[in-house]
Amino acid sequence: MGLGLALVILPALTAWASSDVTAADYSSNAAGDVTITLSTAGDDPNVSVFATESPARIILDLADTNSQVDSGPVSVGVGAVQKFTTLAAGGRTRVMVDLSMPVAYDYQSANGQVVLSISGSGSGSTVPQSTGTEKYTVQNVDFRRGEDGQSRVIVSLDQENSNISVNSREGGLSVDIFDAKLPEALNQRLDVVDFATPVQIIDAGEMGSVVRVELEVSGLYEHMAYQSGNDWVIEVSELAAATIDASEDIVEFYSEKEYSGARVTFNFQDIPVRSVLQLIADVSELNIVVADNVSGNLTLRLTNVPWDQALDIVLDARNLDMRENGNVIWIAPTADIAAREQQLLQAMRDRKELEPLATALISVSYATAEDLQELIDSARTNSEGGADAGLLSDRGSIAIDARTNTLMVTDTPDRIEAIQKLVQDLDRPVRQVQIESRIVIASSDFAHAIGVRFGVTGWHNKRNILAVAGDGPGADLVNPATDPNDEGIIDIPGFPERYNVNLPVADANAGSIGVSFLAGNVLLDLELTALEAEGDGEVISTPRVVTANQSEAFIQQGVEIPYEQAASSGATAVQFKEAVLELRATPLITPDNRVQLELEIKQ
Repeated sequence: MGLGLALVILPALTAWASSDVTAADYSSNAAGDVTITLSTAGDDPNVSVFATESPARIILDLADTNSQVDSGPVSVGVGAVQKFTTLAAGGRTRVMVDLSMPVAYDYQSANGQVVLSISGSGSGSTVPQSTGTEKYTVQNVDFRRGEDGQSRVIVSLDQENSNISVNSREGGLSVDIFDAKLPEALNQRLDVVDFATPVQIIDAGEMGSVVRVELEVSGLYEHMAYQSGNDWVIEVSELAAATIDASEDIVEFYSEKEYSGARVTFNFQDIPVRSVLQLIADVSELNIVVADNVSGNLTLRLTNVPWDQALDIVLDARNLDMRENGNVIWIAPTADIAAREQQLLQAMRDRKELEPLATALISVSYATAEDLQELIDSARTNSEGGADAGLLSDRGSIAIDARTNTLMVTDTPDRIEAIQKLVQDLDRPVRQVQIESRIVIASSDFAHAIGVRFGVTGWHNKRNILAVAGDGPGADLVNPATDPNDEGIIDIPGFPERYNVNLPVADANAGSIGVSFLAGNVLLDLELTALEAEGDGEVISTPRVVTANQSEAFIQQGVEIPYEQAASSGATAVQFKEAVLELRATPLITPDNRVQLELEIKQ
């Protein structure tokens, strides 16, 4: 299926017109109010009005009309109105009113005249203004709690067939009743928190010819509105748990895209989709090209939304898609755009099949040509997206020259360029790590000890006998000696050392120091001994090895020990067993220039 080549460029359209705009004048009063009057010849035109807030502007469209008015801007400079411009294109006349701020407005069309009345004071938002021609009167605003805990707001009017609009806003709902007035007694704020329903506050007020009822709602909710006789019933219910979860997912999905266009307000009933696209083209100041098979009508009410979001909503509603090129947007049915893009892809494939082949030599400096050849071939073999998914086309080939480490590629020029870029990215020097180890003979013994010996020797009862510490064994001082018990001469053995406490260091190599004191009849002997010993080591080898990033390296030193092993035939064979010290290391260089080492040590 092909896409029709007949396209329509907006807003350059021509259409049959049933009336002419013959004059465009304005008047003002001391309060700053401005009235713009358009005079028409022929049938009364179909009029639509919408406003934008950024920039502040009121746009009035007259369908099926031609304009005989000068298209240049008319300066006003009264109140909020700066100027207005009358344009005609495609069987439609448009009046664009530039404002200094959003203000209230109203319009009437009758008896060959279209009158646009603009208030002289800002109201914070652009809303219709009262003209004293309201057809409906609000008689009561009531609240009731439903059986299932839902809120029911009942607005009673004096007659049927009124028009309302219910719009969601942050924190609640806005209910607008058109061509209606609100008695002063009903202009009030109702607190309904105690009813334990989603609606917390009801605030009724009058905005020009519109009666607005603001509903403050807590939590996630759903609402519906229906008319019963003269009453409008707005029912608000709390969402079930499953619906809340789904709503959160939907909100998160749509919040991914951000819109930045100027905000617009649209309120149309059964308007052609092409007309809506024309309005968006005027607001966005972009060129929009619309396919000739875009048709159909839609009902649209958007309040203060970015124009690019409004465009997405219109496209989704009519199953349309767009492609943007600079300041030109092409809009067509989604299926037509997909078919067109498929045709372009097929044409590109066909063109490549007829494209002549070229040959290029690619020198490889750091990698090996054989490894790169396997990589490029595997990209073609393992691709699941067809011939265009790999690096080589179906007609391409690759070979290597091992002597010069060179790739020889034959393929179309664009494929060769892609392979050259890949080789350039991969053929880089790999960072390396130097690993150093030390083989050491060392002893780990360490000891220290301290000892003491002392003794006291005194004269025993003024005899020829010495005693150690007073009560120790006796010693021969002057031989022969007399028995202390007057039993004659006796032999008393001597002693080699005069130490009563004898706790020296056991090692004979320990150092010692001794001191003796002689005072009167007492001899004091003291000896201290101490020893400290520690082992030492010797570095016998410092081997080094350099390895590439993420490549294992090992250092090994030792001997092979022979041993005999019996064979199955009964003979013996000499086998060798390694007795080595071994270090295996695999480095990983991180992006922040740190090195992680995976070590395996055997001894």
